[in-house]
Amino acid sequence: YNWLNKGHLDPTAVATFLIFDNRMPRSLSFCYGEICANLQDLEAAYGTSYACGDSARAIAQQLDNGREADIYRLGFRDFVSSFMADSNQLTLAISADFNLGP
Repeated sequence: YNWLNKGHLDPTAVATFLIFDNRMPRSLSFCYGEICANLQDLEAAYGTSYACGDSARAIAQQLDNGREADIYRLGFRDFVSSFMADSNQLTLAISADFNLGP
């Protein structure tokens, strides 16, 4: 964060950076881009579409379209809670689609 905003530490800007900035390899947006790419590769390899791929793309789209306004509108806590719930559902969908569960 500091290399981008030298000397300016703002909690909202830090949250925006860690959530939405694709330049940051650990941002949620960047990570979901990688998840989508990997699921797309699996879909291509197996020659079929999976529900988990659609779910991942929907979450990635929300992150691509989302900005600080979403955090303020929902409140940071609710935004994170909603994102975690969506991520947990994606985990279950990946597990079901690729038979990873017991």
